[in-house]
Amino acid sequence: MEKKYLILLFFLQSWIFFGFLMTTPIQLGDSIPEEPKISARPSAVANYVRILDEFIINNETALDQQYPAICNLTGDTFAVAWESQDQDGSGDGIYTSVFSSSTGENLTNEVRANYNTTNSQWNPSICALSSDTYAVAWDSLNQDGDMRGVYARIFNATTGKNITREFRVNHETSGWQFQSSMCLLSNGNLLIAWTSNQVGSQYDIYARVFNTTTCNNVTAEKLLNVNNAENQWYPSVCALSDNTFAAAWQSYDQDAPNTYGTYARVFNGTDGESISGEFRLNHEIAYNQYNPSICTLSGDIFAAVWHSNNQDGSGNGVYTRIFNATTNTNITSETRVNQETYSQQEWASICALSEDYYVMVWQSSEQDGDSYGIYGRIFNAKTGTAVTPEFGINQIVSNQQNQPSICALSSTSFAVVWNSNKTDDLYDVHCTTYRLKAAGKALIGFWGGVDDDDDDDDDEAIPGYDISILIGCIALISVFLIMIRWKLKDSFK
Repeated sequence: MEKKYLILLFFLQSWIFFGFLMTTPIQLGDSIPEEPKISARPSAVANYVRILDEFIINNETALDQQYPAICNLTGDTFAVAWESQDQDGSGDGIYTSVFSSSTGENLTNEVRANYNTTNSQWNPSICALSSDTYAVAWDSLNQDGDMRGVYARIFNATTGKNITREFRVNHETSGWQFQSSMCLLSNGNLLIAWTSNQVGSQYDIYARVFNTTTCNNVTAEKLLNVNNAENQWYPSVCALSDNTFAAAWQSYDQDAPNTYGTYARVFNGTDGESISGEFRLNHEIAYNQYNPSICTLSGDIFAAVWHSNNQDGSGNGVYTRIFNATTNTNITSETRVNQETYSQQEWASICALSEDYYVMVWQSSEQDGDSYGIYGRIFNAKTGTAVTPEFGINQIVSNQQNQPSICALSSTSFAVVWNSNKTDDLYDVHCTTYRLKAAGKALIGFWGGVDDDDDDDDDEAIPGYDISILIGCIALISVFLIMIRWKLKDSFK
């Protein structure tokens, strides 16, 4: 009789041990520093699922709707702004709406952001000010009296209506002022940066801080770049601690002759004065590095992404690096984001999920089978290395999908918008949302393989997962009862 109990005990203990091995992460070594291996049972952050199938943002579908920008409001809601062709009656206009991150339903009407409708308004940027308010900025043709100027307005996210007047961002009106980028400072003021050629024919980066209640400027218009021998374009800004901010841009002929590089600088948001010199984001200086996008990870730590020409061996590739804004030094080495290197991977957008993880999305040529598609990848913010393979964002692959913009909805979810090419060379704005699965959901269950289903069911798909837990509990109880029986048997001897 005791032999039977011993056999049963051995079986149960083996089952528990086997289950422990199958549900415990196994870390594999990195054979290639730039492309770390993903373990057979990835960490919880690698376990991402699509929340919503791809859906259209814009209600108006005549002509082009494109160049979207997105920001998070509450975790359950987000706002999007985009260009719409001829919807306001005169060239392009800027439109905006608020959406549910769980259903994709638009919670406000599609409203026009620009009050002035003469000529065209382009290049929207967007920034959440609170759970209930957000700002939209754009550039407007001939409104300030000379070429383009930058304008902005603040909206109520519940009603969708504007709560401030349309106000001009740039003080200097000569030449071109365009390509805005915004962030909310730690003291509640709004920083707006833009590209300007107000000095001769060259382009530089300027910024100004505004009070979000009065829309009055708090600081004067400030030149951000030190080097001004040639052109600086495409600003990107993010708020840091203690009312400071970082600004990044691409600069010509600065890190190598006749090429573009990406640079950054840190500023005081109270007076707009610099508190650091310029420092280069990209390590590689051959050819060109373009279009930086930055986001805050924690305090004075920020992540940057850009695309680099010919560095990955074929056209443009996407690269990332993490920086300390206090010391102006890189914390991690320059790392390639895209795994697919054929043709072009470019125009990346970045957002922080937490101080530990961040996400980047970009457009990739011919990877999804037809022209450009949108791809993403999640990185560890401490090491600057990938924790997931690259994954396709767009479900519709016909024609072009390009110009993505991303925002974090929470520490475990994010939303992506992009241009989607419909028939006759016209575009709509499309969107999808993702979340990271809970740590308790192992990718490998006792009875099955990897769960790569895109459905959002909490119990989706890890075959035998709940059964395994139940059997494990029964095994533990059985072992306990056997031990009690033996103890009682010994006491009666």
